[in-house]
Amino acid sequence: MDEEEQPKDLNFIPEVILKKRKHSEAWALSKKVNSKKGFHLKKSKDFIKKAEDFIFEYRSREIDLIRMKRWVKRIL
Repeated sequence: MDEEEQPKDLNFIPEVILKKRKHSEAWALSKKVNSKKGFHLKKSKDFIKKAEDFIFEYRSREIDLIRMKRWVKRIL
């Protein structure tokens, strides 16, 4: 039992693969964060679209009001 145990060879993983793992983990994390940001960006685009719709609706109401006033003047 006095035998010296030979150290086992460690599994050799090339440096390129380790760098790739690190890069892919960082990429996955940034993708997750950006997807959350993207969700908020989609919402903000909806707000801009709603503002444009509001302007369109406001102008159309104003034009309709002017049209009705002219129509009433013609009748009277």
